[in-house]
Amino acid sequence: MQTDVSRPDECCRLADETAALYGGIDILVNSAGNWTLQPIEEVTEESWDRQFDCNLKGAFFCAQAVVPHMLRRGGGKIVNISSAAGFIGFPGAAVYCASKGGLVTLTKALAVELASRGINVNGIAPGNVETPFNADLMANPDYYRAMVEMTPVGRNGLPEDIAPAIIYLVGDGSSFMQGATMIIDGGVLAK
Repeated sequence: MQTDVSRPDECCRLADETAALYGGIDILVNSAGNWTLQPIEEVTEESWDRQFDCNLKGAFFCAQAVVPHMLRRGGGKIVNISSAAGFIGFPGAAVYCASKGGLVTLTKALAVELASRGINVNGIAPGNVETPFNADLMANPDYYRAMVEMTPVGRNGLPEDIAPAIIYLVGDGSSFMQGATMIIDGGVLAK
């Protein structure tokens, strides 16, 4: 269902319609993202709001919308997709870094609040992963080369590098994991 996650009413509609269609909600993966590379002097309030509304506000209100459905089923799993940029700074990405850092902390706060109610909340912080989301940047040979050079494994990530971690976090094997953000970045943050 196409949804603007920056609008709480649409998050509720998504949760309610999904629960009606499938008989409930057990899993939420907050993976919507938005970023704009801009030097600090060029950041506008609109750019700030667009990134925070999608990356942080959207994750919060999607979680808020699914929690009642999860509680009716006895619990659930929430996975927030943050970014390595939520742990370190990147030039021209201050707003994105701040929004993803906020998502790391939101993951911890929701985990503490919801743990006793049977809902696990964890996150994943990917490094540079080749997806349609960043295809325009990847088409720039200088950007592509810079991303590969900063990654110790010597390549960019692929969706199949991230998917197994999501499967783990939504499965029974992660029941004792709460409030953690798994870093899957090819070693960027290990340097």
